[in-house]
Amino acid sequence: MQLRNIVHKGVANTRTITRARVLLLADEGKTDRQIYEALDLAVSTPYDIRKRYHTGGIETALHDK
Repeated sequence: MQLRNIVHKGVANTRTITRARVLLLADEGKTDRQIYEALDLAVSTPYDIRKRYHTGGIETALHDK
């Protein structure tokens, strides 16, 4: 699954697209603060998504359980 495809095609739900954007920005080296400010998210959201990625992989990071 390509994160860029999820973001650009826009066919996934909003939550999944936002999570993909967070992971793409993190991959670019952006800090959590830069990410939550750029995407207008809660302060803890980038951290939470990164944590989900590291503990469960891409599918866990993108989708609810």
